[in-house]
Amino acid sequence: MNAASAPSQAALDTGALNLLENCVGLSAGDTVLIVREDSVHGYYDDIAPTCIEHHARRLGGRVETMVTPLIDGPDDFPDTVRSAMERADHTIFFGRLGDQVRFVELSGRCTKTMCYALDQGFLGSAFCALPHGLMEELKRRLEAALDAASDWRITCPLGTDVSGTFAPPPPDGDHEDFSLRLFPVTTFRPVPCGSMTGRVALSQWLMATGNRTYSPNEMMLEGPVFALIENGRVTGFDGAKSEVEKVRAHHDLVGGMFGIDPDLVHSWHVGINPQTFYPRPAAGDLERWGGISFGSPRYLHFHTCGDYAPGEICWSLFDATVLIDDEPFWTDGRFSFLERNDNRALIDATPGAEALFEPRMDLGV
Repeated sequence: MNAASAPSQAALDTGALNLLENCVGLSAGDTVLIVREDSVHGYYDDIAPTCIEHHARRLGGRVETMVTPLIDGPDDFPDTVRSAMERADHTIFFGRLGDQVRFVELSGRCTKTMCYALDQGFLGSAFCALPHGLMEELKRRLEAALDAASDWRITCPLGTDVSGTFAPPPPDGDHEDFSLRLFPVTTFRPVPCGSMTGRVALSQWLMATGNRTYSPNEMMLEGPVFALIENGRVTGFDGAKSEVEKVRAHHDLVGGMFGIDPDLVHSWHVGINPQTFYPRPAAGDLERWGGISFGSPRYLHFHTCGDYAPGEICWSLFDATVLIDDEPFWTDGRFSFLERNDNRALIDATPGAEALFEPRMDLGV
């Protein structure tokens, strides 16, 4: 088990019902397809999806479960899963397969949900218990505020200082957005970086985005390296010569693997679920850590290397401040947007939402 202690059955039930009733919208008689990866890989456990199976049946759902192999990227999405989705009313992914297609349109009439309850510790925590409808409404309000804004600026304690402008929202509303529902709500659609200018302090590591499988998929940093950006492109790296050479070589290597632009910074993301946590050191398994940490307001990341979300290389920032039209939406890693009067009133009126103002800081870093 990956959490410090096993949650109670009541806590597991709360997370499971929040997923099935409030996110998926399961009704009696619906067919539920659960697509999961084998726990032998050490990424997901068996308890969380088994709990969801149990509650789906208890609510009158007809459950089909598929254990799928790991794939290299979205182009390898299994035909067997695609066919099963055509027959289902709802599909729930408990595996990296779902994460790899989070920006890819999937066929089928069913609802499609990517579940980030990696194990029973997550499913039975406030991370999965925050009222789903409330989180969706807060996400909607945030995206509406970003759509109406003119500019943004990101700073961090290590010296990051980059800014950019928001492009007008497309008239047809066709944003580059997630193709699946995320459970729990962790983040919002990415912010494009085409106008981004300034410098980003790269620290800790460079890591893969989870989009495709490649090796080496991570690179540890001995000290900070500054990426110099102009209009969304890397113009150079600044820092210790050995570290700069490592960063440059890694970007060129990954870009060459896939025939993509290694110097493009596509977009940025930061978490909106203050109950996101990780109970082990991040460096012990960066891929698994990266699969859940993006929900934390403490963690901001850039999608780089490629002209699409999520790119292939992730730059990580911690405890950043994000100003939207000079108003702090995140302050030193705290989701200060929640503290606006209208949002606070909504949260205060929603039972079970008080944990939004009690953020977890244990992120494995």
